Amino acid sequence: MTVSATLWQRAGTDSVKIENATFHWAIDNTTLATVQDLGNGDAEVTGVKPGRVTLSARAIDFEKAQTAYSPLRVAKPLEIDSVRPLPCISASS
Repeated sequence: MTVSATLWQRAGTDSVKIENATFHWAIDNTTLATVQDLGNGDAEVTGVKPGRVTLSARAIDFEKAQTAYSPLRVAKPLEIDSVRPLPCISASS
């Protein structure tokens, strides 16, 4: 899946979106999922095997920037073991 981060600078009640911010992305358990920076605040998360992980993002160029955390559940891929057609119903007049 693709995830996105946006950096905002807040001063009192005002806030300004910071364009072109670079983020450091991380997953706390890389045996369950991986993350790859795509640039422009986007990253791609790929599940490896089922479990729960925490994704984190932090703006690199701002030393006072807080790290954002998001819990994720990695599920098994959809499995279909059989397909059965619907029974045919015929109408007689």
